[in-house]
Amino acid sequence: MSDVKELAKIEGGTVEYDTESGKVRLSPEIVKRYLVSGDPSKVTDAEVLMFLKLCQYQKLNPFLREAYLIKYGDEPATIVVGKETFTKRASKCELCAGWQAGVIVRKYNRVNEIKRKLIEKIKTVAANEDEKKLLMDFVNYVVELIKTSEYELEYRVGTLVQSDEELVGGWAKVFRKDWAVPIEISVSLQEYIRKKKDGQPTRSWREMPATMIRKVALVQALREAFPEQFQGMYAPEEMPVDSAQLPTEPVSTIENYYQEPTIGTISTSYTEQANRQEEKVVPLPAKESKVEETQQSAQSTVIELHNVGVIGDPVIMQSKKGTDYMKVKVIADEGEFEVIINQKEIMEQVEKGFIFSRVTIKKLSSGLLFVTSVEE
Repeated sequence: MSDVKELAKIEGGTVEYDTESGKVRLSPEIVKRYLVSGDPSKVTDAEVLMFLKLCQYQKLNPFLREAYLIKYGDEPATIVVGKETFTKRASKCELCAGWQAGVIVRKYNRVNEIKRKLIEKIKTVAANEDEKKLLMDFVNYVVELIKTSEYELEYRVGTLVQSDEELVGGWAKVFRKDWAVPIEISVSLQEYIRKKKDGQPTRSWREMPATMIRKVALVQALREAFPEQFQGMYAPEEMPVDSAQLPTEPVSTIENYYQEPTIGTISTSYTEQANRQEEKVVPLPAKESKVEETQQSAQSTVIELHNVGVIGDPVIMQSKKGTDYMKVKVIADEGEFEVIINQKEIMEQVEKGFIFSRVTIKKLSSGLLFVTSVEE
């Protein structure tokens, strides 16, 4: 009941927080409607609340696939973070002094070599096929006995496993600047390999088991070394999900969560709406850093900027319909602004570093600034 009450406090509003990629606004409705991988109709209020709180606490941006809420049937939901989140955060941690990770392999090189030589010898001394088969069975029996009692484990950096070796696990070591001894983790392949209902490994574990088990070891070591940075965060490789089936394309269109628009979430639906709204030209006074909005919330405002130059790297985004957009920070006589461009010709000019004498911008009631025309 407490989960439902907590969710009710959020329902109808939003949870807003800052991330490395910008401000994120989430609501239970948005999570249920656009951020559930699997069957959104089956996800419970408690699971939505847990996902929303994790994203807020750890400042994750689920629209950039930094976190996933996965739900299939009546099974409990699984919450995992994107594959790059762990290493990206660890590399920015002041106390992190680096890490190493790799695979654990069981080597049978000596035994296999003995077996090969015995087989070659049998082929030359056996009197007939029956005798050859008998000797071969004996050799295989002896080799299996040797394997169970004599083998060598190697902790190898990276993910290379040769054909005559057996992958048995992964390992990782994380160094902290304030610790004399690093954290060391070893994990078993048998414990973490994920299988389908027919007993066969899932696609990722079948095609790249070494990469998968190495990742499991690394994220566990990072979580143990830096509990505050990674509390409650688990990688897909650790959980009963097939990471190959998780979507990787960012949810970056306002079509997806148009009720709470932000500067990083745009689509043609807003430009089409803006074209139908009443416009009013309001030139900005020089040296003013803020745009005064004189329209009602349902109207758009057209403003002009003068002597405009780009001061940040342009970011290219794509709508659900495949339309490219550019988000870029500019400086003008009127101040600094973050604007949206959806005209290819203007985007090309921006990429070439052009300075514009005048830029006309349409400011929507949502706060988005769309460039409509430029003059060099």
